[in-house]
Amino acid sequence: MCAAVDDPAGGGIVVAGPQGVGRTRLAHEIEDRARAAGRATAWATATRSAGAVAFGALAHLLPDDVAPLVAEHPVEVLRRADAVVARLAGGRPPQPLLLVDDAHLLDDLSAAFVHHVALRRLATLVVTARSDVPPPDPISALWKDGLLARCDLGPLTRAATAALLERALDGRLDVRSLRRLRQVTAGSPLFLHEVVHAALDDGSLSRHRGLWHWDGTLSVQDRLVELMHSRLAAADPQCRPALDLVALGEPLPVWLAERLAGRTSVEAAELAGFLERRPSSASSSTSASPGGAGADTLRFGHPIYRPVLRSTMAMGRRRALCQQLADALFARSGGQGADLLPIAVWLLEAGTPPDRRTVPFTAAARLALQDDDPTLAERLARAALDGGETDALAVLADALEKQGHHDQVVRLLEPSPASDEPVALALARASNRYWAGTGPTPYRGVAGDGSGGEVPATDAWILFFESRLAECLETAEGVLTRPDSSAQARVWASTATTAALGLSGRTGEALAVADVGLAAARALGADHPWSAPQVMWARALALVVAGRVEEARATLEPGAAAPAETGEGSAQLVGMWLGFQGLVARTQGDHVTARTTLREAATLLDRDDMYHFARLWLAELAATLACSGDAGGAREVFDEAVERDTGTNRVFEPWIALDGAWVCAGEGRLSDAVDVALRAADLAVALGHRGFEVRAAFDVARLGRPEVVEERLAELARRTEGSLAPTCRDAARALAARDAAGLDDASRRFEASRYDLVAAELASAAHAQLRTEAMPSMAVRAGERARRLRSLCPGATTPLLALAKDQLALTHREREIAALAAAGRSSPEIARILHLSTRTVDNHLGRAYAKLGITSRADLPTVFAPAP
Repeated sequence: MCAAVDDPAGGGIVVAGPQGVGRTRLAHEIEDRARAAGRATAWATATRSAGAVAFGALAHLLPDDVAPLVAEHPVEVLRRADAVVARLAGGRPPQPLLLVDDAHLLDDLSAAFVHHVALRRLATLVVTARSDVPPPDPISALWKDGLLARCDLGPLTRAATAALLERALDGRLDVRSLRRLRQVTAGSPLFLHEVVHAALDDGSLSRHRGLWHWDGTLSVQDRLVELMHSRLAAADPQCRPALDLVALGEPLPVWLAERLAGRTSVEAAELAGFLERRPSSASSSTSASPGGAGADTLRFGHPIYRPVLRSTMAMGRRRALCQQLADALFARSGGQGADLLPIAVWLLEAGTPPDRRTVPFTAAARLALQDDDPTLAERLARAALDGGETDALAVLADALEKQGHHDQVVRLLEPSPASDEPVALALARASNRYWAGTGPTPYRGVAGDGSGGEVPATDAWILFFESRLAECLETAEGVLTRPDSSAQARVWASTATTAALGLSGRTGEALAVADVGLAAARALGADHPWSAPQVMWARALALVVAGRVEEARATLEPGAAAPAETGEGSAQLVGMWLGFQGLVARTQGDHVTARTTLREAATLLDRDDMYHFARLWLAELAATLACSGDAGGAREVFDEAVERDTGTNRVFEPWIALDGAWVCAGEGRLSDAVDVALRAADLAVALGHRGFEVRAAFDVARLGRPEVVEERLAELARRTEGSLAPTCRDAARALAARDAAGLDDASRRFEASRYDLVAAELASAAHAQLRTEAMPSMAVRAGERARRLRSLCPGATTPLLALAKDQLALTHREREIAALAAAGRSSPEIARILHLSTRTVDNHLGRAYAKLGITSRADLPTVFAPAP
């Protein structure tokens, strides 16, 4: 682009793109750059009103002797174009820069003038034009005839949007808020600017824990309304009926829009670029009516149109159109299948009282729950209750529970039920009494068991969170072995069992049960968006406890955990994905990822925290901050975690206690840290968490008291599955004995398991020990390995890492050359890469061999092995 504008021979560029992508802003940047270089510039802006007058956009650029020719001799103006341009340049080189904004609105003579300037290379041109509006022929000829280069600006990518917002807000946006902003602005910088400023003004975009969060409330302020109305005013008035209908029912079947607004209105809106016709998808519920499967639907060309149109529509018209939409779709389908949900929503907005005989709002509320929209489900269920649909009570309780409003469910379902109460209500009452902190674990007395095993499955679920693992496993086993258990019951029971077995150190059994749960989740299908994630979280938890962190990461990687990467789904769903990803990252020592994901997880669960996980994510974030050198931030976040204790979800108490130990360590209180870590290990024993006890006991060793836990870890190595406990045992023994060889061996074993931080700590300890034993060459080798491992954990700071802060023996150049040699490069190759002589390379290698205590290039990979 710069080359096209800087061309001394003239030329220039056409900047094209849809409304709001920044064409004008880019042109201004080019103008500022040209002025800074001392170049003459002139600016012309085309408008619809100026387009009605010959040379309207260029009139201010015409000299006094040329202006009178416009009316009677317009062609003469074109002949004198060189004089017009020469006046702009002021008689000095280089050629002037002429910028023409919104050239698609130019009158024919102005367009011809611009083409003439380009053809004769009289000036360098920067022309902006809408890509979705046909320009005058002379303007389109600019790039078609090769007179000017063309640059098409597209919408901002996800990464560009994130970077722009981070710069503008001086802070990151959580992943779900980023997705929402991209959805509503479709990558338009103009609309992004307006929406963000409106959100800042009304407080819907706010900063918490250093992270920006948008609650999704779109404040339609005057600027957005003006932008929309300017487009509507320029469009065919026949567009409006179709636009209003689509604003109330996007995506709307084409047949429905044509029936109510008329085909002429729909076609006019499409021609103007407001609406786009697309094939229906499975998620487009209104297109699934009988005889309409696969029919085309209408969507807005830009998503900002819908909220602006809805907010400016008169209430009376809005209600009338919603009634018409509901009546027309009901007449076609009878309110069957997926059509039920949009019909119920339209009736709700129209203010029409529910009529169970025609449109059961309870069934519509269930569909909203399947779409993971508990807020809409709550509205529909409340309307159903008002209309006398008593079975809506259980759906309303489910919708409130999924929003974390457990106390509201308890109040809703009191007083005590009759003996013939449906099982679903009894389960909802019992579950929410527990999560609201107003009752004990309560399922044993629920009347009846005709629920396909869902009563004992829910019992197992709560027993897990109460950390009554033995009872949980016994109860869940009954569900998993009975032949009539429903798929939902199997999901709940297998989730609880997988997590309980993992905490108990029985990893193999845990993974086998997880497979059963995932099969049940697949049987439930997309109508149950929480089922598969719950099982996968439990599986990841079991793998983390077992020290199989790479497998845990794979369980949660983007292909499986799309919500955590894209922000798609409810705040709770995304927050849970992010929290478990942060848990794995922290275990590996990837504090950069852990800080980001755990902070986002805690923020997303601030309001909707169905299973009270925010406390754990905050505690894990505090420990991460403590191990990153931010002691003050760690204490503040940990105190918040402590304050959020509701008396529920006791299963993670040992984790939170151990996080507190690291917070103490970050403050330099190592004795207190050891005491707290020991208490966390003891608590794990009391709760039957043999698997987690390994981690807590080994952290005592990492915090400086390995001799205290040597025997304990030896016993755990005999009683738990897998290689983690034996590796921790050997590492603790080596730390206690100051055995450099043992430390190096344990470090390599942890490295193979991708415990990067622990591997770096033990390598640092080995390095420090070898220095004290006056074994310089071995110390240098150990130090180089420790340095490489620490590079995998940027920013990490722990007591063991502090042992290796001394400057390593190799110089920067020696290390650089040795690393290249270890990667298989020959001396001549290294010499070419670093612009050295081969002799210099060999001399550096010789000194490196001497310091490392090795004799040849073949030994280098043992020191400079590439990161796994």
